[in-house]
Amino acid sequence: MKKIKWLVPAAMFAMALTTPVFTSCGDDDDPIEKPDTPDNPIKPDTPQEPMTSLAQKQKLETVGVDLVEHFKAADFQNVYDLALYIENEYVENFESDAVGTWADNCLESITEFLDSDEDYYYNYNYFKRIYAASNFTGHFEPKNGRWTYSAADDLQFSLKDEEGKTCVLKLTTSGKTQRIYVGDDEDWDYWYDEIDIYEEYLDVPETVTLTLNQGGTTIAKVTINTDLTMLSAPDFDLNNDKYDVTATMTVNGYDWTVERAYFDGNEKASLNAKFKKDGKTLLSASGSLDGDVSSEEANNLNLSFDVLGEVQIKGACNDVMKLAEILEKADDNDENEGNFKSYTSQANELIDLGVYYGASTKQAYIKLEPFEEDDWGYKYWVSEPVIYFADGTSYSTFEAFFDEGSFSDFIDAVNDLANDYENTYDM
Repeated sequence: MKKIKWLVPAAMFAMALTTPVFTSCGDDDDPIEKPDTPDNPIKPDTPQEPMTSLAQKQKLETVGVDLVEHFKAADFQNVYDLALYIENEYVENFESDAVGTWADNCLESITEFLDSDEDYYYNYNYFKRIYAASNFTGHFEPKNGRWTYSAADDLQFSLKDEEGKTCVLKLTTSGKTQRIYVGDDEDWDYWYDEIDIYEEYLDVPETVTLTLNQGGTTIAKVTINTDLTMLSAPDFDLNNDKYDVTATMTVNGYDWTVERAYFDGNEKASLNAKFKKDGKTLLSASGSLDGDVSSEEANNLNLSFDVLGEVQIKGACNDVMKLAEILEKADDNDENEGNFKSYTSQANELIDLGVYYGASTKQAYIKLEPFEEDDWGYKYWVSEPVIYFADGTSYSTFEAFFDEGSFSDFIDAVNDLANDYENTYDM
């Protein structure tokens, strides 16, 4: 079982509870009794009957096995074979001076000398650099043992795979661009007592596309779209500006999509993402944070995670900064039982984190519980996440709930998947 030790907890953790790994509290390997008046009781509603902890284990295992079965090592065989062939054939055996010279020339073309001055210790040289896709173009092909360069309007690498098929890695941009300042970079030359300071800018395009084509078929593609109206020029300020982007990466029918990543330094940050295979959504996640997210005034955190439309984890906190402050106070009072328990109770009032199964009924929830630790005679208090279920049971350790007996089919499925990848890709 050595191989599965980290795979099972990690997979079930992400799929079921998205909370810190539960650590053992004394000998609490068995379910502990639910308190008479929990801070966040489960109230059955019409859409779905309450499920026992046993029924939820069975549900989670079924969904977990289903999820694992969507991932096959053979789905990435062509990409792996191509990458391995390129490394062995072209990276190791073809001289690449043309690529290095091209990169140096590109960097030199975007570097503008501004001024210089000196003090008692150093000479300072000031430069300006504007990074734009239009300044990094060219076509490269391997010929006669070396990579060759030719001028072009885009950036492209072409070669033949092991079967003689033409493969093309291509980077293109389209739409308008917005120039923003990204910071200064310093290059220190202690031998000559010189410091070169580069004022750097980036021309952000509306659309960036990276494709990998093999024998006329696109096997991988990345597309990033940016709403340029959100960016202010030339100084992009995280405290005041906004950023709005969508992105998609596709490899052999697997799609990773950021439907929207939005950032407003004064008001809100949010993210919506999905992972699909052949058009079917396997995983989805969303989150938002209101308030001045660049300072200490952020609040109203909302998180949601979905697996195959069968399992959902939803969480909220109506005052993030207050929660952080309370947890810090609890940590400062870890030797005072009364104060620590009080702060833990206050923290629970701000947290709402539950597990759902395709309906509005909260079938399990998580709260923090105080536990006393003894470290070589030094006693102190810690708070640990505890899972509560509708049938009155609860588990104070992650391992106690996701035990090998209850999730044997899932463990076997993950082990089989790991073996499949190891055998296919010599891992």
